[in-house]
Amino acid sequence: MDGKTLKERLTRLTKLQMKIIAEKMDMSPQLLNQALNATDVKSGFVEHLCEVLNLSLSDLYDESTNNVSNVHNSNLTGVNVTGKDIHINPDAYNTLLKIVENNQKSTEKFQEQIDRLITLLEKK
Repeated sequence: MDGKTLKERLTRLTKLQMKIIAEKMDMSPQLLNQALNATDVKSGFVEHLCEVLNLSLSDLYDESTNNVSNVHNSNLTGVNVTGKDIHINPDAYNTLLKIVENNQKSTEKFQEQIDRLITLLEKK
């Protein structure tokens, strides 16, 4: 997200002046202004802002800038977390599905290894 958009949303959502936000972030207003002048604000900075200001990332990343829900390039459809229709390429879907399945298998193997290690430690 670019700094200008982030600054506008922060002002709209919190109704706070940038000086107050800088204080809450434990930084100078100049440093905050510098961070918000970036063309691509670092995600860690945005996460910290959300934490300090008690916002969720979804508050800042609304559908007007996160246009994943507006992608229409295939006949495969679904609903994203905002409830909007999405259309994705079937090849991309199949690739993602394989990745998720592999990650699930790896997680299951790791859990089995952890369980075995715990059993061994409990025997000692």
